[in-house]
Amino acid sequence: MKKHKKIWTFGIIILLIAAFTGLGSLYYTKDRQIERIVANLQNPKAEMAKYVIPSTPDMNVTDSSLKPLQSYFKEHKKAARRLAYNLRHNRDSAEIQLVESGRYFIIFPKYRLRVQCYRPQVQTNHADSTLYVDRKNYGQMQGGDQNYYQDLGLVFPGRYHVLVKAKVNGRQLDADSIVNIWSNKTVNMKIKTATFQIRSVPNGFIYVNDRKVGKLT
Repeated sequence: MKKHKKIWTFGIIILLIAAFTGLGSLYYTKDRQIERIVANLQNPKAEMAKYVIPSTPDMNVTDSSLKPLQSYFKEHKKAARRLAYNLRHNRDSAEIQLVESGRYFIIFPKYRLRVQCYRPQVQTNHADSTLYVDRKNYGQMQGGDQNYYQDLGLVFPGRYHVLVKAKVNGRQLDADSIVNIWSNKTVNMKIKTATFQIRSVPNGFIYVNDRKVGKLT
C-alpha cells in the first residue's frame, strides 16, 4: 500500500512539473516576453526598470529614470510597433537592443532591453537662467556672452519637458518645450526678446500687459 502511495505521489509530481514546464514554455517564449516588454514601454505608470540594462554601468536604472522613454513610446505608437517587430526579427538598433540576461526558474531564458544612455546639455542666451527638466530644478546655467549651458548628466532617451526661466530687465521670461532626446545633443532653449520704440505724447506712461514699464520723454 505504501509503495503504491509513493508511486502515486511521484506521478503527481511528474505531472505538475510537466504542466509547469509546458505553461512556462508558452508564457516565457521570446515573442511573449517582447510583447509584455513593449506593452510596459508604452505605459509610464508601469514598472520598467526590471526590463532594462543600461549601456553603461554608471547609469542608475529606476522606474522614474525610464518614464521619459515610456512617455515617448506612449506618444509614438507607430515607433513602438516598429520596435516590437524589429526585436522579434533580431533587427537591433544602436539605441535599443534585445539581450538574453539570466533565467526564469533556471529554465526559461530571460530577455531584457539594453538601452543606450546619453549626456545632453541645454543652451540658453540669458544670464541667471534656471533650468527645469520634468519639473526637476537643475540649477542656474553657466557661461557667458549669451551662451549659457547646463549638463543633464546621464539620461535614457525619451520625451522630456524642458523649461528655462530667466529675469530680463525686471521681467520674468521663459522658454518652454517638449524635447525628444535620442543623442548627446545640445538642446537650444533661447529666450526670444524684441526691441521696439513707442512714439506718443510727451510724459506719457507705457504699459505692457497692464503693467507700467516706463515713461515717454
